[in-house]
Amino acid sequence: MELRFSWHEHNGRFYPVCERLEDQYAGHLLLGILADDGGLGLDRHIPWLGQCIVLCGNVLRGESVSEDFTTEVFAACIEREWTSIHFITSEPDSGETIQTGLFLRIVSDWVKFLERGLHKDCSDVVVHSYSP
Repeated sequence: MELRFSWHEHNGRFYPVCERLEDQYAGHLLLGILADDGGLGLDRHIPWLGQCIVLCGNVLRGESVSEDFTTEVFAACIEREWTSIHFITSEPDSGETIQTGLFLRIVSDWVKFLERGLHKDCSDVVVHSYSP
């Protein structure tokens, strides 16, 4: 899976975007949970994503059997092998699944990208290739 992290401008405001390169329609729930800041902005969204990283770590280390991470619109049910991502109003089995270790790597890379912020030297586009 290849993901592109970039900054886009709309009405004079820059915002982060995560896109899946090889298939525009696959993984839209994963992309949604990464970007859904609930309108609160990056100052609150980055620490909230940090909490997702902690929850993934708890599960992968066996400190917890499962954890739930939610945003305004999306939810992730994090289990040892698989994380299920779905709309918060739907059942967990109605969404998409991703290996939990891969989910953790993607969220961690996204947080690092957000923390770097927008750079005017065109280094604001990052492509990550992930394999399970």
